[in-house]
Amino acid sequence: DIRIDALRKGYKFACTCHRCEDLASNDVAFGIRCPREGCKGRGRKQVEVGANLSTIICDSCGHADFASCIKRRDDSFAIVQRFQSEKEPKPTLDRMKAAFSAMKECCTMDSWFAQEAGEVLVQAILDQVGRAGTETEQRELCSLALATLNELGTQKDERTSECCPLPPLVRQYKMAKLQLFLFHDPRPAMMMLQDVHAKLLVYFPRDHELILGLEGCMRGGMA
Repeated sequence: DIRIDALRKGYKFACTCHRCEDLASNDVAFGIRCPREGCKGRGRKQVEVGANLSTIICDSCGHADFASCIKRRDDSFAIVQRFQSEKEPKPTLDRMKAAFSAMKECCTMDSWFAQEAGEVLVQAILDQVGRAGTETEQRELCSLALATLNELGTQKDERTSECCPLPPLVRQYKMAKLQLFLFHDPRPAMMMLQDVHAKLLVYFPRDHELILGLEGCMRGGMA
């Protein structure tokens, strides 16, 4: 299961909510778009009875040739994985942006692949902020990161957020930090930080690095 594996890897626990245990919901995580022009459907895995084989069929038009879409998705995700690897040279920011754009074209935005590619792109952008030569460059990069987070947040699968709230909460934390840097009025960002802080305390102890970092950000915003 794509969702369970991602939570185990990123948050160190195996979720047992009804959404994660519903194997049919993997179609949302899979999220491949139908390549037929004008079709708004998505590919669904169809398991053949009595066999360990599966095919992908559009849930709208019945199209069954998804090979090129899957190859493009996998090629784009390979770039994302290289950024995450500690053993390979990291792709450039331009390559990361291109990979995310390609992922959005072949996968729906609520898919795990598009969401993961967007999150990793945000991290790539934030890594560049510390190396930016001027405040103008820093602000441009932070604006790009915030725009990407907004895009991910507005198009995410709300059912996933209700059952597995940690990823969206961490995303809101990042958004609030960026807003504190970019905008003159800190109040909206501070309200978001306070809300996220209260909700994250359900999952993490007060001495966890995520909670300590969030509290430090709140103190800085009030200064």
